[in-house]
Amino acid sequence: MRGKASEGINYNDFGTEASFCKDLQTTYDYDDSNRITKITLSNSCEGIVFQESYTYHPQKGYVTLASTIFNSYHSYSSSRMTSHYNEHGDITEINFIAKQVPGLPPKKTPLMIGNTPMNHYYDYDYDKHGNWIRCWYYLDGIKDGEPSAISERVIEYFD
Repeated sequence: MRGKASEGINYNDFGTEASFCKDLQTTYDYDDSNRITKITLSNSCEGIVFQESYTYHPQKGYVTLASTIFNSYHSYSSSRMTSHYNEHGDITEINFIAKQVPGLPPKKTPLMIGNTPMNHYYDYDYDKHGNWIRCWYYLDGIKDGEPSAISERVIEYFD
């Protein structure tokens, strides 16, 4: 028997797939400064498919917090995620609930310990132009000690 989702179209991005009805709608909410405060994707099949709300720094105006709700599987396998940002627009912390995805074998890593609150942390070094050149990833939920990974990049500037 075909369900409503099977009558829709599939969306594929970043290695994920989600079924959407043909009536997918995107709505935006704005604050008094005309900044987006919420984005909502919804349809008649599933209701809200995705929603993200933004909090801005009161003086400097950059996004400090993004709260995301998913109605389908994605890379964090959590239906809710909160991302914290610094004044450069870089993620400094991500909070989510790690849960086992149906149909996939249980993983024996700290990232997938059934319905456990998890945190990822990120630290950066910046060049004189304000672009990050080194990033420390702390993916085990603890910001102290050895990072899980370190990324470095070289940016060449032209006059």
